[in-house]
Amino acid sequence: VLPKILYLQNPADELHPRHLMERFVANFRKAGGDLRLELFHGENYDVIRREPNHPQSIEIIGKIVDFIREQI
Repeated sequence: VLPKILYLQNPADELHPRHLMERFVANFRKAGGDLRLELFHGENYDVIRREPNHPQSIEIIGKIVDFIREQI
């Protein structure tokens, strides 16, 4: 059984090219995995680490917390 995944990514992330993300998502789902893809635009990929109080960081952290709560 595959774990449920919350995949958060900025589509402009140069370190993790979008085509690789799309391939992973497609293959994971094809294998029967449950994956929620959340794309966020604007800030760099590491906004949470660099600026944890940034409004986008707070929104992303909220999505992570909600996802975890759904699993328990």
